[in-house]
Amino acid sequence: MLSSPQVTFSLSKLFAVLLLPLLLGSCAITTRVRKPPKGIPYVYKTTIKVEGAQSRAEKVDLEARLPNQLDDSIKVRIRSYPLWETIIDPPRFDTNALKRSEIFLYSLLHSMGYFGAVVSDTFRIDSIQKKNELRVIIDFIVQPGKGLKFDSVGYVLDHPEWQHLVMSYRKESLLKKNEPYSKYVVGKELDRIIELMRDNGYYKMGKEDIYAEADTVAFGLIDPSIDPFEQALLIEELRKKQETPTIKVIVKQRPTKDSSHLKPYYINTVTIYPDMVFRPDTTVATVFDTTRIGKYIIISQTDKFKKYFLLHYTALKPGDLYRQKNYFRTITLFNQLGAWQQANVDIFENPDIDSALDVRITLYPAKKYSLLLDLETTVNNALGTNPAFVATSNLLGFGVNTGVRNRNFAKQSIQSTTNLRGGIELGHDFVQTFQVSGAQNFYFPKLILPGIRKYDSVRTILSINGAYTDRKDYYQLGSVNLAWGYEIAKKNHVWFWRPFNMELSNLTSTDSLNKDLQENSLLRYAFNDGLVIGLLGGQGVFRWQKVRGNDLHTVRVAAEESGTLLGFNEHLDTRGKLFRFFKTDAQYTYTRQFKKSAFAFRVMGGVGWAYGDSSATVKEKTMPFFKQYFSGGPNSMRAWQVRQLGLGSNKNDTSNIDRFGDIQFETNLEYRFKVTTVAGITLASAFYVDVGNIWSHSTYGDAKLLNADFKLERMLNDLAIGTGTGLRFDFSYFLIRLDYAFKVKDPNRIQDPDQWFYNWKIFNGQLQLGINYPF
Repeated sequence: MLSSPQVTFSLSKLFAVLLLPLLLGSCAITTRVRKPPKGIPYVYKTTIKVEGAQSRAEKVDLEARLPNQLDDSIKVRIRSYPLWETIIDPPRFDTNALKRSEIFLYSLLHSMGYFGAVVSDTFRIDSIQKKNELRVIIDFIVQPGKGLKFDSVGYVLDHPEWQHLVMSYRKESLLKKNEPYSKYVVGKELDRIIELMRDNGYYKMGKEDIYAEADTVAFGLIDPSIDPFEQALLIEELRKKQETPTIKVIVKQRPTKDSSHLKPYYINTVTIYPDMVFRPDTTVATVFDTTRIGKYIIISQTDKFKKYFLLHYTALKPGDLYRQKNYFRTITLFNQLGAWQQANVDIFENPDIDSALDVRITLYPAKKYSLLLDLETTVNNALGTNPAFVATSNLLGFGVNTGVRNRNFAKQSIQSTTNLRGGIELGHDFVQTFQVSGAQNFYFPKLILPGIRKYDSVRTILSINGAYTDRKDYYQLGSVNLAWGYEIAKKNHVWFWRPFNMELSNLTSTDSLNKDLQENSLLRYAFNDGLVIGLLGGQGVFRWQKVRGNDLHTVRVAAEESGTLLGFNEHLDTRGKLFRFFKTDAQYTYTRQFKKSAFAFRVMGGVGWAYGDSSATVKEKTMPFFKQYFSGGPNSMRAWQVRQLGLGSNKNDTSNIDRFGDIQFETNLEYRFKVTTVAGITLASAFYVDVGNIWSHSTYGDAKLLNADFKLERMLNDLAIGTGTGLRFDFSYFLIRLDYAFKVKDPNRIQDPDQWFYNWKIFNGQLQLGINYPF
């Protein structure tokens, strides 16, 4: 266990490393001007300063939004580089632009409830005699005053059904007492009410039917019949409002001009055109086939699609009350299926039936077949892959994936993909791993199981995979994977569950691996071939994502089991090859996006347990190596080669054999920023810090595994730390990443595990090549 002085010293070094990106980013920036007009005043800089804001958050919000209101003729276009910035084609100065900008600023402030705001402007001209330049610096001072807040909110709708609906859903109102007033929020509240009505059959209801009335003055003061006591109370109320200005808002109904706006509508017939073309061949007569199924009418000109399956994806159903959400859901469902490139839904009033709507769905098919060609990397702790994929994930190299996609398999928009993948992994022996694999996947656009239809997107997935991996001089691993699973998406989360997952692996070891297995008991436990079978539990992944302004939050939780139901039935495991384990891991990522930069943070951890008896005599101590965790590589601890970090602070293992563990913890900080744009390609960079490691559950009495096991009191000592920078070439549709990292603290490779910045030299770093961001 570390002593207090050692801990203090280590933390101070870590603090310095974390501050390094900020120090480098705070260097003085030189401003250059491209093509400045000579002898004519031009706008060099325009600033807006907010004074007297009620809170820092209010000030930050205003200073972010107000610059967008400036007149274009005083906006300065700047291109930023790491150590300088360039003003591009600066505009000539015009005093009229100041007045126009003031009007625009007042307009925004009033819409946000700052009716007492004061905007003033000043400018000065700096003469640069050597360059014959007249630079104009413009400063706006904005004193917003006290912004209005909602005092009370009311709803007065003459139509009883409308009033009942609004009051039933009042908790969802966007107008909250003591919240800041803005015209935008009031407008969104009116939109919410209109959407609520249209979701309850009122097809024709619109903004011409309702309005918001605002009251900021105590009108009772001008009422001559009011008694003096009540008048005194109103005067006191008005004085308080001046100190804390508030506004009353009442949503009211306009006088009805068209009674049809007050009627609920129902769906009468639904007509589907499943195979329309954008540009029909007018030289050939088109023959249409009409099929009637109840009040559904299907009019087709080919036999590309089966008729009945179309009805499952029409949320607008005959006899149902019209709901706007079902209108949009129908469009979404057909667009998500993949068999069509565009779906249009049109609504018509039926001229013969009162309050009835007819629906026409027009679908334009996509090309049935397409070829796939992708560059890819995999994720460190991804589930849903076969053993060989997991064994070679975090590629420091390239993977090429090619295949064929059928968008309309069996004429029911079932997606079928046939893939062939080849990849190499680079390491200390240049090409250290070679892999080839094939996969056949079927994506059924529904739950083939009694399911819940309220979800936005549901799929059933059948996967068949096979792979062969050759880890140079160590082993060859062949595997076959068969899985049946479900994917359910709703708004901001996705749930993936494989109730059935079977993986069969066959390991062929070399003399080099056998030698290492004799010296390392953990490897001896983990490097075995066998069978993984998950039933009911299988594999599960839950992914949640939330965007709030410039912030992106993502949570991923995964779990996997093997042998839970079958592991204790000796008749089903006659060869003793069935693996028994349970593993779970979680990851949280946060990204804050700025105008030209971003801050990203990730923390993840996982743990797995092996249990039961293998071959009836040898107790399973670790999970199979292709299910264990590892660190290093372009998406993990970048100062280490892939699978070359760990275990813990064990110092006995100095070989280059891969390292796997049953426990993992890792956290990453990254500051990303744009450098420049060349030929349409964005060149960016980043500073980052990686902290983490992997561990075993125990040393199992092996002295060579000292400190390889996880102990909470030793965790600080065991954590590895790396830092670095890199270049990112952003081609919009994918990103190539070159990272160069140094080991700040290596807990298992140096003589003293508390020694920091060990053997730091410019060429002692680790170069990593990756595709897209690491997290």
